[in-house]
Amino acid sequence: MHWVMSIGSTRQASAQAVQAWAQHKTEDACPKDSPGLRLPETGLSWFEAVLFGRDYSEWLLINAGDALPQETEVPGFIRLPTEAEWEYACRAGGGGAWPFGQTASMLEAFAWCRSNAGETDNLVRPVATRSPNAFGLYDMLGNVEELCIAGPGGDDGAPELVLKGGNIAGGPLHVRPAARNPSHPAAPEGGFRVVMERGVV
Repeated sequence: MHWVMSIGSTRQASAQAVQAWAQHKTEDACPKDSPGLRLPETGLSWFEAVLFGRDYSEWLLINAGDALPQETEVPGFIRLPTEAEWEYACRAGGGGAWPFGQTASMLEAFAWCRSNAGETDNLVRPVATRSPNAFGLYDMLGNVEELCIAGPGGDDGAPELVLKGGNIAGGPLHVRPAARNPSHPAAPEGGFRVVMERGVV
């Protein structure tokens, strides 16, 4: 495998890193830990995800170079997952419509969605407050849709993008691994999860 998706408690650290990065870009200051930093960042575009990947890769190279995977001394980097990578990580070896089986009966244990958040409450919830999947990944379904690369895209250089995982307002058909919504590079919608890619030789 040539990529690693954040797992376990790293999911919370990833959410905090995205929020700290967003705050740093606007306030030029490093935030202190707070309950607000445990909420997933939303309303992000592909352009912001690319900038985050570049900035976080540079920060890791300077401050924690051994955290990035390497290929013959070429350091890795941070990027968005492809749709196939995201689905593989979400399903975590499961072959059903959901990572935990063929029915949505256990959805509330793994995801914030309409049935456990309330019909009118579309407020996002703190990360890692539902059960992780079999790979130890939290929040793969529900709460906030995640931006993924679906294909090479068009002549403008931007890839084809989709939002995966559904959100807190979604029902079972929208909060499952196969559900997808198209997205535009400049559209400020959803959040994202990052992948650590090995360096290209």
